[in-house]
Amino acid sequence: MSAVRTSRSTRAVVIVTAVLLVAIAAVIIALVATRTPASSPASAPVDDTSLIGDAPLFLAEGESLVLVEFGDYQCPSCQALAPAVASLETEFPDQVTVVYRHFPLPQHAHAIDAALAAEAAAAQGRFVEMHEALYASQAEWSELDDAAPAFRAIAEQLGLDLDRYDADVADPDTRARVEADAAAGDAAGVSSTPTFFLEGEKLELQKITDLRDAVAAALG
Repeated sequence: MSAVRTSRSTRAVVIVTAVLLVAIAAVIIALVATRTPASSPASAPVDDTSLIGDAPLFLAEGESLVLVEFGDYQCPSCQALAPAVASLETEFPDQVTVVYRHFPLPQHAHAIDAALAAEAAAAQGRFVEMHEALYASQAEWSELDDAAPAFRAIAEQLGLDLDRYDADVADPDTRARVEADAAAGDAAGVSSTPTFFLEGEKLELQKITDLRDAVAAALG
């Protein structure tokens, strides 16, 4: 009887341990599936200086308003809104400064590599062209196991110095800039992409035209 009790007791311990391990694994998966901001979303306007950062990437430069986008090149919603963002410079020439900051989400396997490609292109003065090309070809490279060669091919099409491009992509300072953008997004309460701040105010967009309408309203 003692041996039977010991066997049953051991089996119970094993079952309980297995259940606990499964529960812990589920919690870990839930945590890494989304990016949780370091602080709760800010209800007050965020300081433009912290939003823009030390080395901003400009999609447009104007004199009246500052619009900051936190985006992810593998995010379908970011891709869908990219034309609306680009149209702001045409519709409101010299009035809106548009700053792009990286916020690669953990569920997007190629988002960081895409951000590195954009930074490397920016170092050669071709950020806007790379930015547009990454979104235009998102459907193709998102399905690849390794998207880095596709990004390098875009760099070649843009006429970039490929030796310099390769060096910049591999440079730890380039990755540090991407990480600094993501950290700024966390601090501002960003948890999804795209997220926009207009003059420090976080925009709540329900449809694509809401972005243009918010800019028009701010300009009066």
